[in-house]
Amino acid sequence: RFWLAFAIIPPLLTMRLFAEERKLGTWETLFTAPVRTWQVLGSKYLASVIFYCLLWVPSMANFAIFQTMTDGAAEVPVGALLGTYLLIFVMGLFNLAVGCFASSLTSNQIVAAVLSFTISLLHFLVGIFIIHLRRNADSFVDLAYYIATMEHIRVFINGLLDTRPLIYYGSLSALFLFFTHQVLEFRRWRL
Repeated sequence: RFWLAFAIIPPLLTMRLFAEERKLGTWETLFTAPVRTWQVLGSKYLASVIFYCLLWVPSMANFAIFQTMTDGAAEVPVGALLGTYLLIFVMGLFNLAVGCFASSLTSNQIVAAVLSFTISLLHFLVGIFIIHLRRNADSFVDLAYYIATMEHIRVFINGLLDTRPLIYYGSLSALFLFFTHQVLEFRRWRL
């Protein structure tokens, strides 16, 4: 249930970033202002990242309240907890970048949300598909561990810190932000 909610949150946060600007006609005003495209993209992306992080504060507060109520009698595995939040953060960076890209492609926010959800879901399913292929062929072992989201989750919830998923999601985030920048530049010069 958590991962379904996790897959829906970033598309909902980013569906209006650029799509609504085009729909309302404020696109021209935004991009004729004396700011660069990367500044507009960076500010909108950073705002969505900050709001995304704020959504996790109640969850963190639950663990703090639990520790206070039990007076430390029940141990919360701090390494596993921090690893899980770190993975959720970097996966969120990727999904938010995908949402920015989807929002830059269309003027309809619903289409942007569906496109963002579809790309994120396909990424998740490709990882599951590769894991199942791995069971049949050992040549996919490295690829499976590098792409499969479920493998990343398994490692991080055990409290282990593997930098490969962090670099992987960071690189994918940068790639999708680059794609978004290219789309925005193209649309800016078509004004």
